[in-house]
Amino acid sequence: MRFILIGFGKFGRLSFDRLRATFVDAEFIIVDPSIEQSSVISDAKIRPIPAGGVEFLLNYDQLSETDLIVPVAPLHIAGAYIGAYYSGSEYSSLPVGLADHFKNLWLIDHATLCVSNANFICPDDCPEGDTCTITGERRMPMYEKIECLKFPGFEIRVIRSFQLAPGVGGYTLGSLISIRDSVASGQKYVIATSCKCHAILSAIRVGLKN
Repeated sequence: MRFILIGFGKFGRLSFDRLRATFVDAEFIIVDPSIEQSSVISDAKIRPIPAGGVEFLLNYDQLSETDLIVPVAPLHIAGAYIGAYYSGSEYSSLPVGLADHFKNLWLIDHATLCVSNANFICPDDCPEGDTCTITGERRMPMYEKIECLKFPGFEIRVIRSFQLAPGVGGYTLGSLISIRDSVASGQKYVIATSCKCHAILSAIRVGLKN
């Protein structure tokens, strides 16, 4: 098992510690522009890469589709990766009315939106159960809710993020590649990465394949 940890700030380090404690035999590639070898425990199974996450995913040719991406960088990795993979892609304004479907949201910019089922700060070790650990409510999983949305001129693509350790989520490289290969040049998409309770969505007009 190998994890690709993208970002090594506060939450990146916390994710690394929890994953390493849970998966003691796992390998780690830690990707961050400012990372140094001395930033992590010296171990043959841990490889720090001083690069941006999207740059790394586009150019590193020794990855497997079973590798688990853990995105803890301050950007939407999936959206940025798909946009960079197809040359001439550009961010688009989010569909009109998209925000109306969510009670708790944060508009990052004209093209990117963060949404949540929670109107409070979730425990950073939440087990992501069938019911909310704070309110006891059962809700439709966020990834299902987003998949059901329809907007003229846009198609929806959702990468589901699975819980890998308490408060730590990720998805396989194969899942990202599957979404990447499902889009068509010239079409506009809402690309979402979502767990049961939270999601980040980006609107992109896809360019031509590099």
